[in-house]
This record gives sequence, structure tokens and C-alpha cells, in this order.
Amino acid sequence: MKRTTIILLVSVATIFAFSFKGLAQKGIDDNSKYGHGEDSIQCLRNLSLYREYVKQHDYKSAIPFWRKAFNECPQSFKGIYLDGVKMYREFIEKEKDPQIQSLLVDTLMLIYDMRIKCFNQLDEVRGRQGVDLLRYKRNDINEVQRGYGFLKESVDLGGAKSSDAVLATFISSSMALYQNQKTDAGTMIKDFLTATEILNEKISNSPNDTMLVFLQETITRNFIQIPGIEDEDILTAIEPLFKEKPNDSQLLKVIVSVLEAKKLTEDQLWLDAAKSLFSQYPTAELAAKIAYVSHNKYDSKEASNYYNQAIQLETDNNKKAEYYYGLSAATDNLGNKSLARDYANKAIEFKPGWGEPYILIAQLYATSRDLCQGISLPNAIYWVAVDKLLKAKQIDPSIEEKANAYILELSPHFPNKEEAFFLNIMDGDTYYVGCWINENTRARF
Repeated sequence: MKRTTIILLVSVATIFAFSFKGLAQKGIDDNSKYGHGEDSIQCLRNLSLYREYVKQHDYKSAIPFWRKAFNECPQSFKGIYLDGVKMYREFIEKEKDPQIQSLLVDTLMLIYDMRIKCFNQLDEVRGRQGVDLLRYKRNDINEVQRGYGFLKESVDLGGAKSSDAVLATFISSSMALYQNQKTDAGTMIKDFLTATEILNEKISNSPNDTMLVFLQETITRNFIQIPGIEDEDILTAIEPLFKEKPNDSQLLKVIVSVLEAKKLTEDQLWLDAAKSLFSQYPTAELAAKIAYVSHNKYDSKEASNYYNQAIQLETDNNKKAEYYYGLSAATDNLGNKSLARDYANKAIEFKPGWGEPYILIAQLYATSRDLCQGISLPNAIYWVAVDKLLKAKQIDPSIEEKANAYILELSPHFPNKEEAFFLNIMDGDTYYVGCWINENTRARF
């Protein structure tokens, strides 16, 4: 009886042991968190050991236990991937052998892939994966292309949730691919505008975040500096965005700065965007630019309007003088020479020693010959015009050559002695030029 009992107990123990072993299964095999049976115990043990070493920053001791947890129960703990990235970044940065370093980067990419498989978070993880790949393999254009794919996927999914690092790396990789002829200008411009739109939204949500503004300015500056982009490609890409969001101030700032840098201010798109931006953020500088472009487009009324606003907003006397000079030219085009002269004199008042306004007044006088037929000696207007040119080069030697050239052009049109003689005007006499000019001058032939 005793012997039978012992045999029975041994048999039960054996069955129990085999049953327990049969229940053991790794998490990787059955998609469970820790696995089952003995394997679940091993998983928890490996997790505990590697994490303890990680806390001590002893990655060399941590890595064997981490590998077992990563390979056997990958769904147990998201920290496996966070810690794995942290450890492998350090291994990569300390490794001197390029071949081993490349293999370590491959493992780092595998960690990201496995995290996506087990915990999803595709937008966030792909972004981090792309940033890390380009951090370590930015000199390999094929890897840049691969990293760009990760980043684009992340940005497309994440939108305004995309991190600053992801956005910066996304656009820099797109630019690198374009410069290495791995993508076309249209795609690169579209990527730039995608990043810009996202940054605009982030800035509107966090207007005091100076780093966001700095990032936007940086990527805009980098985009502007890329050679070889066709003007038409830029305009074609930007115009639909402007039509969709004509009052988006951050977008307007980008449009205005990009088109200015690309010397596309004469395009109507720049003018429309600049006016919209000015209506929200009026500055003297922008008003003057709009006025200048409007003047070049022969819209003198619009130019006059914006020069007046620039003058009102400006505090610097030298710049104010320049705006008065522009206003004078626009006013002349509107047919009011007297008021144009007043504005030119304002320019002289705000910037003494500047010769250009005197030259402008000389041009106002010289182009009045047909307007002033009523004076006794119509060609005398060329005397007062030359007076202004002499004054210009006297006070401003930098414009002497320009003034002399104009004097040579006007002098042959002076009245001749014969016609002056009949009016009893002699060389050196004072002569009053009426019409709208109303100035005294000296007769010379």
C-alpha cells in the first residue's frame, strides 16, 4: 500500500510538472502581455533586472536582460522601447567602427518598428524614427530618402501634433532630396508649405512660443536659399493656399517673405498678400514696399495712399524722407506738380544734405514746359531746373555725376539771346518764372 501511494504521488507530480511546462509560453508566441507559465515568470524577471540596471545607467549589464524581454515578451511594457532607444543611442554615439555603428542603427530602427507593431502610435513613433535615422545617417542620401518617408508619414498623420524636431527634420530632408535630384521642385515646395501651415497653426495656438517663430523663420530662410527653383513652381504652389486662407497672418508672412526673397514682388500675388498682411500688422516698411510696387505698376493713387501710411507710421527721419520722396514721384504722376514739390521739400527737410529730392524738383520743373506757355519766356523753366541741379551736387557730392548729366541735357534748351533781347533780358539778370513754379532765377544763354 505504501509503495502504491509513493508511485501514485510521483506520477501526479510528474503529470503536474509536465502540465505546468506545457502551459509555459512566451508572449511573442501567443501575443499575450507576459506569456504564460514559466515564460511569464522569466519575462517579469528580465524586465525587473534590465530596468534596475538602466536606473543605474549600467547599459552594458542591462542589455542581455533587455534583449530577452524584447524578443520574448515585446507587448509587456512600452518602456522596453523607450529604454531600448535610450541605450542604443548611447551605443551608437560611443561606437567608433562605422560598420558596427551602422548595425546598431539598424537595431534602433527595428526597435521603432516593433513598438509600432505592439503599441501602434504610428504618427509619433514614425516621426522619432525618422529623426533618429537622419541623425545618424544624414550623409547617406538613400537613408535620407528612407527617413523622409518615415517623417512624411508622421507629419501626414500627426498634423499640428507633430513635434518641432519632426517638422524641422522633415523639411530639411525634403530639401536635401531636391538638391540631390531625388525629388522634384513641386514636391519639395509642397512639403515646405505643409510644414509652414502646421507651424502657423501651432504658433496661433501658442503665440508666445518664440522657438516656434524661430523655427518657421529658419525653414523659410533655408527654403529661400535653395537655388534652381522655378518662379512659376513657387507661384503655382502658393496661390491656392493664399486663396484658401487670405487672412492667415502667419501664412501671409511666409508668402510675402518668400516672394520678396525670390524677387517676385512684381507679381500680383505678392501685392495681394502684402496688403492683406498690412491690414492686420501695419508697418512703415511694408507700406513703403506696397507703395513702391504699386508705383511700378502705374497705380499712382494706390502708391500715394501707402506712402502716406508709411510716413505716418515711420519714426526714423531718414526713412521718412525716402517715403516723402516716393510720395512726391507718385503725386507728380497724378498730375499735381505743385504738391509733388511740397513733398520733395519735405524730404529735404527730414534729410538735409540729400541731393535726390532737388533732382526730382528739377525734373518737375523741366517737364512743365508745355504747362507754362503763359510765361513770357517759357524756356526759362530750364534755368530754374538747372538751379536745383546745381544745388543738388553742391550739398551732395555723391550725385554730382547724375546732376551734371542732367545739366548737359537741359542746357541746350535755355532761351537764346535773341528772344531774351526782345524782352529786355540780359545775361545775369534776375528773371521771375511764374506759372506754378513761382521762383526767381538768373538769365544765362
